[in-house]
Amino acid sequence: MTQISYPKPPFPDQQQDRQPGHSAPMNPPPDYGEKTYKGSGKLAGKIALITGADSGIGRAVAIAFAREGADVAIAYLNEHDDAKETARWVEEAGRKFLLLPGDITNPAFCRELVAKTVESFGRVDVLVNNAAYQMVYDSLEDISDEEWDKTFATNIGAMFRITKAAVPHMKPGSAIVNTTSVNADSPNPGLIAYATTKGAIQNFTGGLAQLLAEKGIRANGVAPGPIWTPLIPSTMKPEQVKNFGSQVPMKRPGQPAELAAAYVMLASDEASYISGATIAVTGGKPIISTGGLSNPAWSGRAVRAKLVFSRSQSRHAAQGTHAHAHAIHHPPSDCRRRQCLSRCQARRSRPTPRRFWVGVGRRSRAAARVVRATDCERGRVRRFFRR
Repeated sequence: MTQISYPKPPFPDQQQDRQPGHSAPMNPPPDYGEKTYKGSGKLAGKIALITGADSGIGRAVAIAFAREGADVAIAYLNEHDDAKETARWVEEAGRKFLLLPGDITNPAFCRELVAKTVESFGRVDVLVNNAAYQMVYDSLEDISDEEWDKTFATNIGAMFRITKAAVPHMKPGSAIVNTTSVNADSPNPGLIAYATTKGAIQNFTGGLAQLLAEKGIRANGVAPGPIWTPLIPSTMKPEQVKNFGSQVPMKRPGQPAELAAAYVMLASDEASYISGATIAVTGGKPIISTGGLSNPAWSGRAVRAKLVFSRSQSRHAAQGTHAHAHAIHHPPSDCRRRQCLSRCQARRSRPTPRRFWVGVGRRSRAAARVVRATDCERGRVRRFFRR
């Protein structure tokens, strides 16, 4: 197998004045997989509705879906030339297409594009919520209420409405694939509105997977990193466009074609047990969950506490008393202020377990200590936090 050599920054100046941008003026041109993607029937006979399918990630997904055997409904704003190019590739793959121009910030259009897809194809087997809007701002004060509302209406409001309209027409075995972003986990401050919506999409997808499991419908997400699409030169500053993608380990932006396989897999029956998942396609930038520990002071640590009750536990229970243990869920600085001791000091008279385990892991090193209840009462807890 020969690895394709993709372009790296710096890129030529190429600002576009209109959003979401057009594919033709881009230099270098994005790779949509026109010459490289080869299908194998993974989506044979399926009907797919893809938003933002005129260019960018949406076009690459539409081409891949068609070559895998799916008919494709192409929803887009007003980039008619780009949409017709996508349709040409779908038709060349021997599949049917449906062009659906319109503004998805309009709730009525969200319902209309689903209705037209069902009218033309009879059902929806795969829904790809991919359309998005972003703009870069240097400060919070620069973002108007209208800009904030437009970003939310496009990125998450429309996703909710389109999904709600599509679900009644989806049978068991159908799939929903939502485009989230690396910004959901590592938000770019210049894209705060966009990043916030991507975090919302991540949560929406996770909740959706649970809501629709009984219907046999799966919901997953794809989290792209920096991808070379028309959205970049039409929304970012010249210097950002010039060096776009240089911040990730691979030192280049991803191409739309490099994401297509992830969407195909999640849409196919091969992913029948995958729901509520997010696939990160980020050029080497890791997305690692901290397990819900949002405090930066605890970043990279794994903290667990397990009570190991003594043999006298049953006796205490029989006497109707309650064992008290000091649960550690706060930064070490609280221990230094002795705030963590208040509950223990107030409950000294109550029977306590003789000991409990506190494991503190930081990076690849972990430490485990046995802390006696009396140590907690004497203010020695701070000894067991190792920086």
